Amino acid sequence: LFVTSLSFFVTSLSLFVTSLSLFVTSLSLFVTSLSFFVTSLSLFVTSLSFFVTSLSLFVTSLSHFVTSLSLFVTSLSLFVTSLSLFVTSLLLFITKHIASLSLFITTSIFTPSHHSPLHFVIKHLL
Repeated sequence: LFVTSLSFFVTSLSLFVTSLSLFVTSLSLFVTSLSFFVTSLSLFVTSLSFFVTSLSLFVTSLSHFVTSLSLFVTSLSLFVTSLSLFVTSLLLFITKHIASLSLFITTSIFTPSHHSPLHFVIKHLL
């Protein structure tokens, strides 16, 4: 009976040690899976941060594109305005000289020959 009791005790002790070993193993696996979970959560937060950064850079580049397009349109408008002013001033210059020449010819025709501007110019050139 003593030997049987001792045998049961040793068997019980062996089962206790085995269950304790299994508990430690499962605890180790739990800690490992928790570590993997924390690592994956950290990677998710990092990728989310990269996504927000890339979105911010996209918005910034879009803003720069719109600004440069606006500056291009403004410079084009200024170019057209300056071209228009140049053509207007050229037309005014031509009109003024045509009017002066017309007045000179008209005055030369309708005034006596010795008082005409044409006579005056010819006299001073010769």
